[in-house]
Amino acid sequence: MKKILAILSLLVACTCANAMDIDPFKGPKPVAVLIQTNPWLMVIGSDTPMVTVYDDGQVIILKKEKDKRPTFLQKQISLDELKKIKKKLSAFGDYSKLKRYYDLAPHVTDQPETKIYLNLDGKTFVTFVYALMVSDTKFPAYTTFGRKHKPDELPKTIKDLHAYLTSLDFADAKPWKPPYVEVMIWGYDYAPDESIHWPKDWPSLESPNTLKRGDSYSIFLPGKELPKLHDFLKTQKEKGAVEIGGKKWAVSFRYTFPSEPMWFKEFRDDSEKEKPNKPDTGDGK
Repeated sequence: MKKILAILSLLVACTCANAMDIDPFKGPKPVAVLIQTNPWLMVIGSDTPMVTVYDDGQVIILKKEKDKRPTFLQKQISLDELKKIKKKLSAFGDYSKLKRYYDLAPHVTDQPETKIYLNLDGKTFVTFVYALMVSDTKFPAYTTFGRKHKPDELPKTIKDLHAYLTSLDFADAKPWKPPYVEVMIWGYDYAPDESIHWPKDWPSLESPNTLKRGDSYSIFLPGKELPKLHDFLKTQKEKGAVEIGGKKWAVSFRYTFPSEPMWFKEFRDDSEKEKPNKPDTGDGK
């Protein structure tokens, strides 16, 4: 299956969504968001949060259990419980004194990156920590090179914040289904296997609820179509494409989250200014 090699600009999709007939990102505002990126995703940059806490008390967490498929769970907590969580988040330290970017493995490529967004009492805090990940993280490969640069020291404030957010759990949380699913497609003209055909009752490339981004598209389906989408993609051959509008496409999908344009904008704004580039050594040294 062909991958998108360029980083997907989700901010573009989030911004352009205002022109659609639907609002796939409608909902409460985020208080806390933690994303652990996957450098091996089919569409780089399409990561979804492991934890999201909203200002109406809605909490969405990614639950991982051994030998089971990760699932999103939702819990609606009371405003008093939300107040306690916000108090706990504020108690970890002075976020204004922290850097925007930390690198815990400057000599290693292809590591996950943790992105954290906080909005506490109108004050926004954003940080990126390269190579900070939950303990059960698995990834296929990485490359090491030189040891000229020393790893950053992770502040206790971020360490405690990360531990707290990734440990949030609720015994009575229920499975969460997103209001919309973003189906991301990009050209796969040379697919050697037979294509499967996009259902006629789903939005087309010309649909008002389809976003064009360069040569790729995002098609938004109602969350209730998720089981049908799973069943449809199961019929796709390993080297086959999905035919939409008479053309062959590679396909991946992600859940949309309420108000995600807010954190995508903060993650994007000036984020590259402090990030050192990882050298492309090509020799594994």
